[in-house]
Amino acid sequence: MKKMLYRTIKISALIILVLGGFIAIKAQDLPDAAGMPAGKGAWVVEQKYKTSIGGSYLRGYIYVIVQSDGTVFHRKFFDTWQPATGWCQDKFTAAEMRDIKGAVASSKSGAWDASYGPFINVLGEFRALIMTMRDVKGKIVEHKTTLWRFYDLPADIVKITNAVDAAGDLAFSNCQNSAPVKVEKTEDKTENGATIYAVNQAGDLLWYNHTGFANGARIWANNAKAKNVGHEWSSNIKVFKGDPRGKDGIVYTVSKGGFLNWYKHNGFASGLSDWETPKNVGSGFNGQQVFSGGGGVIYLINDAGELYWYKHLGYQFGEKTWANNGAGKKVGNVGWKDARFVFSGGSGVIYMIDNQGDLYWSKHLGFADGTNKWQERRKVGSGWTNFRQVFSAGGGIIYALKIDGALYWYLHQDYSGSAPPQANNLGAGKEIGTGWNFNFVF
Repeated sequence: MKKMLYRTIKISALIILVLGGFIAIKAQDLPDAAGMPAGKGAWVVEQKYKTSIGGSYLRGYIYVIVQSDGTVFHRKFFDTWQPATGWCQDKFTAAEMRDIKGAVASSKSGAWDASYGPFINVLGEFRALIMTMRDVKGKIVEHKTTLWRFYDLPADIVKITNAVDAAGDLAFSNCQNSAPVKVEKTEDKTENGATIYAVNQAGDLLWYNHTGFANGARIWANNAKAKNVGHEWSSNIKVFKGDPRGKDGIVYTVSKGGFLNWYKHNGFASGLSDWETPKNVGSGFNGQQVFSGGGGVIYLINDAGELYWYKHLGYQFGEKTWANNGAGKKVGNVGWKDARFVFSGGSGVIYMIDNQGDLYWSKHLGFADGTNKWQERRKVGSGWTNFRQVFSAGGGIIYALKIDGALYWYLHQDYSGSAPPQANNLGAGKEIGTGWNFNFVF
């Protein structure tokens, strides 16, 4: 009975009065995969972020379930109770679990009991904490504290709150933390240019389409106005398209913990905010440089300046399947440590700009299978020092964002390597936009 009871636990109609208004925590079933074994576990509810739905800013929530073995399940919700992510799984360390168990036990003798299975609720940023458990007679006992402290728990509540904070951080670690905008699908014009994304200071993901990409004309879809297609992208340390031109809608992010997350923007060609459910597809991607080569190929430059090749076989649908069992293949030993910017032009072409502002072209002939075969590296430009970001749309097209926010277009005519690339054969850059003072442009 106890096991069944905890498998069907719900949070029901918990309401807290804060600053004159009510915040309702609606009932939420536990996911099947997170059923608490033998009644052991903890609930943590964190109010952590805001998102824009229908033009107005609303709060969002993170639900975290902590089981007594350290397994953690977590999910994000919008305040409208639309899921922002699927249920994700992670693990507390043994030391973190000792802190949580010790804090709970200190607050109530025998609280972390294998027979009775306590759980913890933390309501929002306001640090109201509810700890619910069964006493030795099986009666449900509730202890809680709010801003005006209905009940007073011991000083160990600080430890419990710290454990809750750890759970909140953990909820971001292996779960996607970039929330696509949720809007109804509408008819929209499909553009055939190069898709360019930008992340602004507020963390919004902005969509642009350069319809004049083929010849550098200053022609943009939507009258060069951005379309907002996502929120909370600024916490990522790397963001890049899966394809240089963005023609398949795949976007990857790398979190501070080195987790690689996969997104698919179905509205990539029109700026419609239509996304597949994001997925975590890998870990250990916290190198100096991480970028896509197209077709699921991802390159990483580690701190020693070594270049590694990975191939995401689940590229199209976000499956966690990789060539070589997910292990990278070393395809370069020297010449990459001084890369200030490095990016792919597609089909094995890699550009690198060093700290002196020299632009180099390389072609990885082992692009498809990760073999260490290359066409000779050549210097193809100089004076590339006044840029904040540089990236390619494939086909020899290079975009360069200057420090003053001006966006320039270049065409490298010898990009394919069918003939030896010539130095400075990129043509004159064309200014195609101003005011691009963003955190990321890709």
